[in-house]
Amino acid sequence: MITSDAGGASHQPVQIGHWHGIEFDVDTRSPLEFPAEFCVIGLFTQQANGRPLSGSLHLLDRALTGALEAVRSDGLFHAKEGDTMLLSSLPATIAARAVLLIGLGDADAWTPSVTGVAAAVAMREALRLGMASVFFAPLLQDSGIGPERTAGTAATIFANVLRVLKMHGQDRQEGFSLRRWTFSSGLEWKDITPDLLRDAARNILT
Repeated sequence: MITSDAGGASHQPVQIGHWHGIEFDVDTRSPLEFPAEFCVIGLFTQQANGRPLSGSLHLLDRALTGALEAVRSDGLFHAKEGDTMLLSSLPATIAARAVLLIGLGDADAWTPSVTGVAAAVAMREALRLGMASVFFAPLLQDSGIGPERTAGTAATIFANVLRVLKMHGQDRQEGFSLRRWTFSSGLEWKDITPDLLRDAARNILT
């Protein structure tokens, strides 16, 4: 059973709940700063309305000396829905041990279910690789997805993450190596993300 922790104002980190020894929380730090073993980044085939990379995506691309833009433009990573690329040789300016790029497809055709599928892919990869901590950052706002389009994203992501955990839990007697899953604060509009995730934990995933 997943238990939901009591609320409070958004801060860093915000506890959401836990399930079979795995802690869920929300953190406001950027993908460069958060010291997870596994940092998961959502990447569209191109940004919404053709805009350039911005915010944390731009900072991450700069830290990777332009690799995010390069892998798309060179056709090494098409960023179609469910595509993945693992970056494991990272500069010291990125706190994570590895970065997993997950394709989100066409930004102008995006729906919350696309990021839900990406969350399921991220969880499967984290379990397969034996990661102990994950920072899940689809960075929808930085890709030009506004709050008018993101209703339901938090619940969809959480439902898919727990679905994968439950499926894997049926196939193994030992516990999970995963101990912490942290959501980026920008899953929906950042001021309400913790409450939405708590609602998902309380109402959907018991």
